[in-house]
Amino acid sequence: MASLDFNPFHLLKGPWFCAMITSWVVAQSIKMGRDYFHSRKLKFGYLMSTGGMPSAHSSMATALFLSVGMTEGFCSATAMCAFGLTAFVLYDAAFIRRESGRQAEIINEMVEKLKQKQIRMRDIRLKELVGHTGREVLGGIVTGTIVAYLVLFLWFWK
Repeated sequence: MASLDFNPFHLLKGPWFCAMITSWVVAQSIKMGRDYFHSRKLKFGYLMSTGGMPSAHSSMATALFLSVGMTEGFCSATAMCAFGLTAFVLYDAAFIRRESGRQAEIINEMVEKLKQKQIRMRDIRLKELVGHTGREVLGGIVTGTIVAYLVLFLWFWK
């Protein structure tokens, strides 16, 4: 039976958490670097942003699934749970949150048109970049795959 005492530092005992967090940091850093390349301004807000290339959610979930699968076996219950989570995250990023972003674009456009007609509106803009294109999700999958392999290689390399 599993112990009920939880120590957060135990997360660092295995490669799974390390692969997940490293993958997320790499994906968010790539976004920040891409923006810096285009704007020549370093915006640290990208480290916590949603949307963009590559998908950090997809990268993190992929790294978790692959690192668990490669260490515990892809047919293990843990790997199946990680796969289910990953499938949900990929679907959510590519379809559900993408539609939320499209809705935000339309609502923001409607608000701007109403303001032009001198109709009083609260000055709030909805965040439009919340989801991902298929290409951005694929970029996250590739990022997560590379990071998972590198973390496991470094973790078990003696």
